[in-house]
Amino acid sequence: PSILNNPVFDRVTLGEYLAKENYSDSFINAHLLPMGAAIWSTTASEMKAYPAQAFVRFFDSHGLLALKARPQWRTVDGGSREYVNRLTEGFRSQILFGGVKSIQRTTNKVLVEDASGNLNSFDHVVLATHANEALRILSDSNQHEQALLGRWQYTNNRAVLHCDPAFMPKRRRVWPKDE
Repeated sequence: PSILNNPVFDRVTLGEYLAKENYSDSFINAHLLPMGAAIWSTTASEMKAYPAQAFVRFFDSHGLLALKARPQWRTVDGGSREYVNRLTEGFRSQILFGGVKSIQRTTNKVLVEDASGNLNSFDHVVLATHANEALRILSDSNQHEQALLGRWQYTNNRAVLHCDPAFMPKRRRVWPKDE
């Protein structure tokens, strides 16, 4: 945490910092980079280019630098789906899920074409999707939107879904439920 308010480290990458401080290869490659890669859904090698101060700030604020008295991480019963349901309870019938083909703005309304080709008119639209998907469906995106949304980069990640009890969390209540 000592690097957080030190201007010497303002533009230092995580890889540069780890090399400068002589951290062991096993700590870097078997622990720190894979953990960062899992948190930010990127590759371990790309984590080396991550700003060192931002990395340390995240780990510090989430209690990941402490060896003792680490915070207890908790999950929401039902997962993220549950808090999305609660947040949208009052206007759920006005939400169009999964299947927006295009969005076009006019002077006083927003036209939304769904995956079936139906056209709906709205006063306002909130895009709750990834930047590349938002840019793809905005049929009349302007230069500012293209510049902002086009900057995001994505990496492909492989996920392996298993149900081997030997590798599942000890607390059975956090195991995925059959649907």
